[in-house]
Amino acid sequence: MTTTERLKVYLDSKGINVFTVETTCGFANSTLNKAIKGNRSITSGNLEKILNAYPDLSAEWLLRGSGSMTVNDSFFIELEKRISMLASENKNRNKAYDVIISFTDAIIKTKDLYTSNSL
Repeated sequence: MTTTERLKVYLDSKGINVFTVETTCGFANSTLNKAIKGNRSITSGNLEKILNAYPDLSAEWLLRGSGSMTVNDSFFIELEKRISMLASENKNRNKAYDVIISFTDAIIKTKDLYTSNSL
């Protein structure tokens, strides 16, 4: 399966249409649509824009076809649980913000790692 085919699988699984991706990423009309319909390659610059716009999409899976299609879903579930728990307790509001910041940093580092190793 090619990178373009894997991108189509991801978009279909998330219910995202190609026009939405083109608009979100600032692509010219039909740029991505033509690539997907013709199974043509997508430039590395455009792939980077897609990965930045859709951080749950695994760069490793998209580019190489290995691993899971999405970045570890359990990570995001755990993040949501911890934030909800801490935010519900007024006295721990600052703790909730600290957790949000630490998880955000981890997400950015993970995305940067995938991007730098894959492109």
